[in-house]
Amino acid sequence: GGQLQRSGDELFARADAMQKLYNASEANEATAKYTQLAGQREIDFKLNQGKAAVDGYPQYSKDLDSLRTDVRKGITSPDAQRLFDNETRRLHSSLTLSGAGHAATQNRDYAVNSSIARSSSIADMALANPLDERTFQLGLENTRHEAKIQSQIKHGVGADDDITKENVAQAVSGLWSKRIEGLLKTDPLNAGRMLSGA
Repeated sequence: GGQLQRSGDELFARADAMQKLYNASEANEATAKYTQLAGQREIDFKLNQGKAAVDGYPQYSKDLDSLRTDVRKGITSPDAQRLFDNETRRLHSSLTLSGAGHAATQNRDYAVNSSIARSSSIADMALANPLDERTFQLGLENTRHEAKIQSQIKHGVGADDDITKENVAQAVSGLWSKRIEGLLKTDPLNAGRMLSGA
């Protein structure tokens, strides 16, 4: 009787060990599959730049969740599913945070580039209409505003910070240069007077 009991216990232990090994193998295989699919999705998402990255982040996050859920459904054992959950939790979190960081960086770049484009448009107006005083004064106001925005986004500084003040001064100087450049084409004498007084 004792021998049969020992044999039975040994067979159970072996079967249990084999099942645990199978569960671990199934979980590892599923984890490798998720890692590959999620990694490819991350690469695809990070090809997005500017506004496309910002707009694409919610779908990227949903896709990571869906991929994980879909791969998990293919696992037959609850124990293997638990192993898979444990092994993929950190990767899933890391990919999600990395994607959020990419979206945040691209959002900042998008905001800066949009502000730069607005500044460039103002400068083009000064170049094309150098005698339009009202438009130029409005352009100066908008140029100061855009320079502050760019400085605050790029450097994370306040409106009264020295970096911001320097950026505003450079932007204003650049706008005056565009106006004078425009005047040189039609009224060189006035351009010379403005240059000496600017």
